[in-house]
Amino acid sequence: MNWNIEYKPLVEQDARVFGGLDRDMVQQTLQMVVSFVDNFGLSLLELTNDDCVVQDSILSFYENLPKVCLVRITPKIVIIGYEMAARLVFSQSPFATSRVCGVIASYREICTNSKNRDDPAVSTFNSLVMDTCNILWRDNAFSESVNSDQFGLTKEFIEALDKQCQEKSLSFKALYSITNSPLFIWVSMLYLRLKEHENFAATEVYTGQITRERFQEMSKAGNWLDIEYDDFRVGLLSKLEDAGYEGINVLLYTSLKQLMDRR
Repeated sequence: MNWNIEYKPLVEQDARVFGGLDRDMVQQTLQMVVSFVDNFGLSLLELTNDDCVVQDSILSFYENLPKVCLVRITPKIVIIGYEMAARLVFSQSPFATSRVCGVIASYREICTNSKNRDDPAVSTFNSLVMDTCNILWRDNAFSESVNSDQFGLTKEFIEALDKQCQEKSLSFKALYSITNSPLFIWVSMLYLRLKEHENFAATEVYTGQITRERFQEMSKAGNWLDIEYDDFRVGLLSKLEDAGYEGINVLLYTSLKQLMDRR
């Protein structure tokens, strides 16, 4: 299953192939294709329990889609659907999550340069960036704010999940961060143990969920690591990139000013 093979060669020679075509027709056709991939892809993911082959096919399509907009074939921006992106962000595969982060980041140039700020694609892009950065970096999952759609989750569902976290003494806001997500916790903990091993003065071993508050508490004790929480996370981003999760780095470093300054 490889949806990009039909149109990719045309994108590479758009000046010759699309020069005589009506741009609105191309726009409508491409929008229909994307809508089909969104709807049919979501159905396939549901039926196959998020099969990795299906995920790869969908992601391959969307990784090539921005090229169509970048060569200015279409008068309007065509972007991955919010629901599709949300499902891939919360995939059980760390590579799928990282790749969809890369897909979201790939729309930055098109959306930020768009003269039509009311374009639904720009709104979708802004929401995806806000919501994804909130869960991965800001430790502010599913918060209500400007541009946030909370991944389409209802208030009742979010409150129920928050309650379950409280019962287990877990930080709900940091539940899906790069330090705590079930997808990346193994990298996070290995990196933390490595830092502890390198510091011979550290007599304490970190336990529990990795949060800013707990990190500061351990650091102030004086018998643990002398490292800031954000410094640890920047180092963790490098480890995630080394492990092959480049998409997360691309999205966070191009979206968050505090990280842009640390490149």
